[in-house]
Amino acid sequence: MWTTKTLPGPRTDADATPTSAAPAHALPPTVTRRTFTRAEKVIDAATTAHKRLRGVYPGAHGSLNSFIEAAIADHTHRLEHTYNDGQPFPDVEKVRRRKKRTVGQ
Repeated sequence: MWTTKTLPGPRTDADATPTSAAPAHALPPTVTRRTFTRAEKVIDAATTAHKRLRGVYPGAHGSLNSFIEAAIADHTHRLEHTYNDGQPFPDVEKVRRRKKRTVGQ
């Protein structure tokens, strides 16, 4: 059975606490809307893991988006350490993207 509860408003900087095990340098100050196509079983596994672990451990992710973002950031961080002496990879030519917006807008 579904229940309805009031969602909190947008978080401010004062409310922000790290919720990710990913390195802080990997989390951008702005967000960009992107679309990715993934295998259904990968999305299902991520959704199940997120829902089963929500609130179970300190820093558990409140949204599937933050769960996936942290996984990508963590994997990128491991690749940087393995293949680039722990440094962020140099920027590459960026593809045309939608206009960026500040988190919380």
